[in-house]
Amino acid sequence: LTITSGNDIVLSPTGNVGIGETAPSTILHLKDSSNTSLTLDSAASGSARFYLDANDAGTEGGELIFQSGGVNKAGIWHHRDGILKFTTGASVGAANTPKMVLDSSGNVGTGVTPTQLFHVESSINGDWIGIIKNTHATNGHGLKIMAGDGVGDHSFRVTDVSNTTLLNITG
Repeated sequence: LTITSGNDIVLSPTGNVGIGETAPSTILHLKDSSNTSLTLDSAASGSARFYLDANDAGTEGGELIFQSGGVNKAGIWHHRDGILKFTTGASVGAANTPKMVLDSSGNVGTGVTPTQLFHVESSINGDWIGIIKNTHATNGHGLKIMAGDGVGDHSFRVTDVSNTTLLNITG
């Protein structure tokens, strides 16, 4: 079955549907000469929307956006360099500052593009940047840091913002 002029919509003998694709390889196969997008919309009050875009412009590789009431609430962007960026709030967008980044090396950054396996950065004023809390009532442990096996290996280091060492534990 082919609808409209050319091969705009195709129903293959296997039941796959192609829109802009003459030989659909999956249940629904969308193809466009520039960016292919898919929008799922709710007609209910609050207007939830899920938007998927296979963007081929610049360094972008694709995006997934969640909306509510016509306002972006969260998004995930894949860039051709292998980086996934996660954003939240009304300023969701590929160009916006991500809340979390997962790079192609497996490094995770919260508030920053990571330079280490786990990298957290923030400019919180008057509060802690993080808390590790075990709420087990009778046998809760805190934080365990394991590092190198040599006497001179650094296990734990505390520095100020200018990278001056304030505390260093080795061994």
